[in-house]
Amino acid sequence: SASDGGGGRAQGGAARRATGGGAPPSQDGGSESPAMAVMFPGSFAALRKGAEEKRKFCLVNIQKENEVASKQLNRDTWTDRAVQQTVASHF
Repeated sequence: SASDGGGGRAQGGAARRATGGGAPPSQDGGSESPAMAVMFPGSFAALRKGAEEKRKFCLVNIQKENEVASKQLNRDTWTDRAVQQTVASHF
């Protein structure tokens, strides 16, 4: 955060939301939940530290749970194998 010099302490639900994680699967059983294979399970601070160590960028996807476009992104983009491979190797 700005108050702590950018080190950030996004943890728990905030970190999961910031990384696209922790969103519940759709109630209708569809595949609209985020692709777990490309998500970082830890805090934003840990994500930043790991990215700095590996000299990679952080990719942060922020979504609204009930937004149709977010569900489409989860269903059509993040589940695509080529997208997952690109994200895993470059971010």
